[in-house]
Amino acid sequence: MNKFTRVASLWFLAFTNCSAFEEAFVIPHQTISASAGHTCAITAEGKVVCWGNNNFGQAAPPSSWRFVSVSAGNSHTCALSEQGSIVCFGSNEFGQANAPEGRFLSVCTGKDHTCAIKDDHTIVCFGSNQQGQSTPPQGAFIHVSCGLYDTCAIKDDKSVVCFGATNSPPAGKLHYIDLGDFHWCGIALDGAVVCGGSNGYGQASPPSIKAKQISAGGHHSCAITPDNKVICWGSNTYNQASAPEGTFLQVSAGYSHTCAVTTDAKVKCWGSMSDRKLEVPDETFALP
Repeated sequence: MNKFTRVASLWFLAFTNCSAFEEAFVIPHQTISASAGHTCAITAEGKVVCWGNNNFGQAAPPSSWRFVSVSAGNSHTCALSEQGSIVCFGSNEFGQANAPEGRFLSVCTGKDHTCAIKDDHTIVCFGSNQQGQSTPPQGAFIHVSCGLYDTCAIKDDKSVVCFGATNSPPAGKLHYIDLGDFHWCGIALDGAVVCGGSNGYGQASPPSIKAKQISAGGHHSCAITPDNKVICWGSNTYNQASAPEGTFLQVSAGYSHTCAVTTDAKVKCWGSMSDRKLEVPDETFALP
């Protein structure tokens, strides 16, 4: 996401055909997350490292924890520890960094709100609720994605529920959905990429491809194909949609830049160089 935000929750989906796709469906941890001005990723040792804008401390993670996933918001970041706790850092103007106690399965960050799936598969949200983006419905869920002012979640039957500024869920069932600033992209049950919402830059007009992982950014979107290539579409003002050659396992589209984890455990970023967003630390990163 920003995206102003980013957001989270990326899935890695492996498949060869439709039935195998559904049978092989898994939810890996999100090991990289790009936002409007900063990016965070999980190293092979379980540390969170961040680079880019740090004016609210959103790129200054604690060093005493080991993490399995991370989600970068506009001015705050949250990560899921190995023990299932949520740790947030950065701006807390709206309470978006006041993580509750308990055990969680995943976490996503929006512009000024955060949502997480508890170990009983219910959703809890905290932070700004101006548009209702922090008021989740009851029920059990397997995935949640936070947008600028909205949130969408997927039930175990693959139906989608949204709340907040965009409270009309996409039609049909999805394995995965990721919210950008004002658009969304998802992966259908047959592995096809589908998108909706704002399309002023072509960010919601994907090519006819199947994907194993996808990310919706500010005004662009990116996906990883079955052969581990990155394909992006939408705004390319800052070259954020000009994906490099190579093989990748996970991609995260920010607002004006994009980052991805390579198959050899490195991170590549492309797009705007402002806020030092492309200055990736020399680390070995966790593979999703």
